[in-house]
Amino acid sequence: METNNIIEINNQKGSLLNNLNLQKSQNISKTNLFIYFSACLFCTVILFMFFSFSENKKQDFNLQPKNFNQVHLNIIKAVFSISNINSKTKLINEPNDRLNINLIIDGEEKDFATEFQFEKMGDHIVEFKFEEKLTNISSLFMNTNTLKEIDLSGLETSEVISMDNLFSGCVSLEKINLNNLDTSNVNSMKSLFKDCNKLKELNMEKFTTENIIFTDSMFENCYNLPNINIDYFDLTNTKSAEYMFKACYNLKEVALKNTNNKNSSSISMKSMFSNCYSLKEINLNKFEKKSVNKMDFMFNNCNNLLSIDLSKFETSQVKSISYSFSNCSSLTSLDIAKINLNNVEDMGYAFRYCTSLESIDLSNFNTTKVKAMSGLFFACRSLSSVHLNKYPINITSISDLFNGCTSLSNVVLRVDNAQMVDRVFKNCNSLKYVDLSEFNGNGIKLYVNDFFPTSALNTLIIYNSTIIGKTLERRIPSSWKKVDIENN
Repeated sequence: METNNIIEINNQKGSLLNNLNLQKSQNISKTNLFIYFSACLFCTVILFMFFSFSENKKQDFNLQPKNFNQVHLNIIKAVFSISNINSKTKLINEPNDRLNINLIIDGEEKDFATEFQFEKMGDHIVEFKFEEKLTNISSLFMNTNTLKEIDLSGLETSEVISMDNLFSGCVSLEKINLNNLDTSNVNSMKSLFKDCNKLKELNMEKFTTENIIFTDSMFENCYNLPNINIDYFDLTNTKSAEYMFKACYNLKEVALKNTNNKNSSSISMKSMFSNCYSLKEINLNKFEKKSVNKMDFMFNNCNNLLSIDLSKFETSQVKSISYSFSNCSSLTSLDIAKINLNNVEDMGYAFRYCTSLESIDLSNFNTTKVKAMSGLFFACRSLSSVHLNKYPINITSISDLFNGCTSLSNVVLRVDNAQMVDRVFKNCNSLKYVDLSEFNGNGIKLYVNDFFPTSALNTLIIYNSTIIGKTLERRIPSSWKKVDIENN
């Protein structure tokens, strides 16, 4: 019995030990499993934080809160790309309003300064927090040439009246966030984006522009902007848009908003699209009843522009169209017969190097006030006919008027009191017929070698050769058929 009891006790001990070992093993397994899941969770959090950080670095920074209208943020956030740590970097210009500004660089508050010396190269995030409202932000970031990106969506601008030169000279600027920017009281945007030649995209759809008076050089030298959608721009009250798109080399098309307002002020468009080499199309049809007072150099060097419709332009105040269409080498025709140019005084080189222009009708153009017409059709190689004979040209200079018009075959020229007439028909190698019967040279001496081209000319009609210079009489080649209406 005793032996059996001992055996039974030993068996119970063995079972107990086995149970303990099993429980211990299970506890170890649970511990290992807890450690495993904890490690996985930790790694997941780390990876999430890493990818979230990476994603945020890739995305454009945006300060706009969910309830922007209820939360006031008067802040500008920017990225500066630093390649030189040996000298201070310009961050901002002193505001005209002399406001208190808090400066935060890479998350650390700094004493405000317009310049800062960075210790590391690369991109740095800089925040400017304004304690008061701004009324003038002109030139705020002018010539900050390391500015790469900027976000103005958190800036309070409802009282701002001037944005002149705000980003002028920011040659490294690639991205701008202008969402929520209030421009309702802004009256001037001169040189706003001038020389921002790395800028490839610009969204200004929410701009309010009906109070803008000046847009001069607004996009000048924005080389890489392919499109500027200003169809929503209201230029009704704008007085000057000179050089507005000058040298926007990659700009392909432009449409201007309806400014149908009889009472709107007249506008100067001098050099407005000058050097827009890629511009193929421009829609000015909605520019009805907006009075233009300056058009010189307006389309100068737009050598890919295929057509221009100016029929809706109110041009009665225009005094100069010099170089207006100069070097528009893709234009094959230009209808300006319906526009009012009766007060124009200067037409110098207006169609120079319009090498594809085949004909032009200026027969209804009143030239009585014109004082300068030198080089008007200079080097228009495809021009075969010109209608410019209804009104007398009462000017002193017509030098180089048709110089280089190698396809021109016949001309009727009506000029009073001309004095400077050098090279008028020089290099007009196809010219066969010239009617000078109403040409008054005021007794000047015309030299055939300068005034006329080669011997291709075979018919010259004059009236009283003495009034266009006695020298002409004895220098005309005998092969020419000369008809002197007075003496014959």
